[in-house]
Amino acid sequence: MEKQANEDIEQTQEEVVDEKKDETSATEEQCLEGKEESSEDETEKNRGLGKSKKDIKFEKLAEEKAELEEKLTELEEKLSALEKLASENKEKYLRLFSEFDNYKKRVAKEKIELIDSASAETIKKLLPVLDDIDRANEMMDKATDVQAVKDGCNLIFDKFKNTLTSCGLAEMKTTGDDFDADKHYAITKLPVAEDQKNKIIDTTKKGYTLNGKIIRYPQVVVGC
Repeated sequence: MEKQANEDIEQTQEEVVDEKKDETSATEEQCLEGKEESSEDETEKNRGLGKSKKDIKFEKLAEEKAELEEKLTELEEKLSALEKLASENKEKYLRLFSEFDNYKKRVAKEKIELIDSASAETIKKLLPVLDDIDRANEMMDKATDVQAVKDGCNLIFDKFKNTLTSCGLAEMKTTGDDFDADKHYAITKLPVAEDQKNKIIDTTKKGYTLNGKIIRYPQVVVGC
């Protein structure tokens, strides 16, 4: 019995020793973990120059905000430059539009003045003919020689035609020519010989051109 009691005491002592060893091991492991965490914190502090993770994150956000503000400032400057350019272009457009409008008015005015001037020049050239007509009228009341009056009228008529010719007026030759719908106005058609078909056989009203442009189409009779 005594022997059995001694064995139980020894076993109990061994169990106590084992428990103390386990507790010591657990404590040592906790110490090691604490040292590792402390080491990691040290490393993070060294990396962040002694700053915590929150401080580093805040600084990164601040840097990103500064970059965004810088980009925003650049965009605002570009927008301002574009608005300035648009304003300048608008001013140029308005100025060019105004200049073009003034140009059109000036050209229209010059055209009217040119027409008036051309008309005045033509009238000036016709005034001597008008003077001859006035003298012929005075002479007719006193004239006894009909042939002399007739010759005088023919001279005035020739002078009138020459004056109009000098102004660019020309009589269109029609009778005997082929009919051309772009140049002649047919008032009627008459049956004719084979060689006269589609030819102008008579002119009822003369046609005229001014500087090569038809101002009055001749009225003609066409053979068919």
